[in-house]
Amino acid sequence: MKKIHWIIISALLYMSYSCSDMLDNIDGFLKEGETIHVGKLDLLQAYSGKNRIKIEGQMIYGVNQVKCVINWIDPVTLEKDSKEFPIVREKAGETFEFMLDNLKEGQYDFSIVTYDPEGNQSIPNAVSAYAYGNQYAETLTGRIIRSITPEERMGKNNEREWITQINWNISRGDGIIGCNLEYEQEDGAFKTLYIPVDDTSTQLENFKSGGIMRYNTEYMPEETALDIFTTTKEEVTLPEKNYVGVTKDLTGVYIKNAGYPFTGSEVSNNWGLLDHWSWNDVIRNQNGAGGAGFATYGGGIVQFETTRWDQGTYENGKLWQTITLPKGKYEMRIEVANCHQGDHTIHFAVMEGNELPDNSYLPNAALSCYEFDNGHVNITMPTFELDKQTTITIGWVVSFFELRKNIEFKSIRLWSVAE
Repeated sequence: MKKIHWIIISALLYMSYSCSDMLDNIDGFLKEGETIHVGKLDLLQAYSGKNRIKIEGQMIYGVNQVKCVINWIDPVTLEKDSKEFPIVREKAGETFEFMLDNLKEGQYDFSIVTYDPEGNQSIPNAVSAYAYGNQYAETLTGRIIRSITPEERMGKNNEREWITQINWNISRGDGIIGCNLEYEQEDGAFKTLYIPVDDTSTQLENFKSGGIMRYNTEYMPEETALDIFTTTKEEVTLPEKNYVGVTKDLTGVYIKNAGYPFTGSEVSNNWGLLDHWSWNDVIRNQNGAGGAGFATYGGGIVQFETTRWDQGTYENGKLWQTITLPKGKYEMRIEVANCHQGDHTIHFAVMEGNELPDNSYLPNAALSCYEFDNGHVNITMPTFELDKQTTITIGWVVSFFELRKNIEFKSIRLWSVAE
């Protein structure tokens, strides 16, 4: 029995000792009393700007917050800093914005705490953002111009007019949003344009030949950035109204009905007259006899052949078009579909003026001339240069001296060349 009593007494002493240790562990908390946590700024968003950052968030819980304190470490000095903002609450779930101005450029990690009137505070909440400044601005460059070239086109009332064609480099996530552009017009006044980044080409109308164009480029470092950064203005000289130093396909600007396919009218038995081109009596007579001009074969070609293939030959059939070109260097490119070798003289010529001479005067009289004797080839004719705006005539001069011969053309092209 004594042994049982001893066991009971030992157990009671152990329990008393253990409970004392447990109370010691929480004694500090009991002395502090109850902790009250204030509703925090939640659903945080931070927006970067130029030496400033805006912090936005919702206060979902409670309506007793009276101030918000934002803490951070200066990215340059590494010193602690903070700013206090008063809060006026009306209802739960309100959205608040806090602007931090005059920040040094760099990365910021913010700790945000709200307080009630008694000084109770919320659990800290965190958000990060970057303040942009001069260092970022100095890295920005103007949008790249890939090419700036003059071009003539048909304007109002079917009159030709010059434009400056600007082709911009494509922006690939570099923050560019657009360009502010001004250019000198014919009368010396300046016209302003805004060019969004999605526009990859711009046309300047009524520009002054050799005038001035200025532009700067706008950047947003982030899609949600508060501020736009703008580069310094760059100045560019507008082109002269000619094609000097320009490589460009000008076919559609100056030549009508140039192929791919050719078109014709008054068609009979696959032969007709070539639209927008002129011809002499030889061509008209041979066209009616089935031997020269427009032909429907291959979808529409220019074809010359001996009269009804085996009934006659002819000389100096001419098919031409007269155009006016500005100062520049040019070349003709011609695609030949088929050609029978034999006793014939077939030239394509470029002549100054309004007429084509006979074959006997070519090629010495021409600005450029080529004689054909092979088919299924692409020909680039010798370049020709104009030192001023000049009226020229382009076209074919054809003579057959042997029966059962023909030649077919699929297209012609006019190019300006830089060199």
